[in-house]
Amino acid sequence: MIQMLSAHLVPVRQWSARVWVLVSMTVVALVCAVPFGRSVAVDPGFDASELRIISEFQQAAHGFHVLSAAFGQVFSPPVVVCALLLMLGIIQWGYHDWGETLRGMVMVLLPLLAVLVIKILVDRPRPATALGSLVKDPSFPSGHTAGAVCLSVVILFAIRLHKGRMTVQAEHRWIYMLAYVLLAVIPVCTAMTRLVLGVHYPSDVIASLVLCPLISGSIYAITR
Repeated sequence: MIQMLSAHLVPVRQWSARVWVLVSMTVVALVCAVPFGRSVAVDPGFDASELRIISEFQQAAHGFHVLSAAFGQVFSPPVVVCALLLMLGIIQWGYHDWGETLRGMVMVLLPLLAVLVIKILVDRPRPATALGSLVKDPSFPSGHTAGAVCLSVVILFAIRLHKGRMTVQAEHRWIYMLAYVLLAVIPVCTAMTRLVLGVHYPSDVIASLVLCPLISGSIYAITR
């Protein structure tokens, strides 16, 4: 498996300036994630500011709370893991290329692993809200948001594989553009629902929205 992945790695000397910038941003974000998470976890002023933002989101209409609860179920870790495995299975079944399947697997596995490790190291308590106080696992970064990002990433990866092996008619391009927009909106909506439910701080969901795309994008950029 390691040999298969290494065969897909782009040599460092062939990295473009954009790849260097992307990888550098990813490294900086990973290095800063734990210190930032720990600093906000012990800052009463920052905590109070974020709780005020949460209270604004929680004033949303009842329908948004119902929708948020549904998002919470759809992007829960067990469901996301099953969906990711299904998508990777579809990629392998459709293209019969273990290299591409492994590439997609690493693109979604490493961000989720990074979020899990950061959660453990930071160990930030959940917000002091009705639902937040019932959740026992650490708050920073948001696992549900990370799952939504990774699911969007693997679907986008499958779409790009599909486009790379066929000619897209001009009249069908709007379908792909719509798919790209939806895949970008879903993680953001998931992040907002976590605030509506009061189970995450804004910095928790922002961290996942920043870290996960950077990690997945870097892996995509340095592999082929």
